[in-house]
Amino acid sequence: MITEKQYMEQNENPEDRIYEIKKFINELENVQTFYYNQLLLELNLNSEADDYLFDYIYNEDYKFTFDEYLKKLGKSYKNFNENNKQK
Repeated sequence: MITEKQYMEQNENPEDRIYEIKKFINELENVQTFYYNQLLLELNLNSEADDYLFDYIYNEDYKFTFDEYLKKLGKSYKNFNENNKQK
């Protein structure tokens, strides 16, 4: 446990700073999740696309577009769009 004697530069307890940063990171996660879910809705993608989009956004380099990423995997964007769904 961090003791009261272990204060930071501005006389701030490290536990307070840790909590502050933890809270901020959790808030960022909520914003991130909101934007990601909005994107799924806006693009009108089916549920299978979620895995690919998630992997692309969080794990892929910026050098590829989403369409290029899908092509590397033998997939196509139009297969995931609900508007292109066969009736």
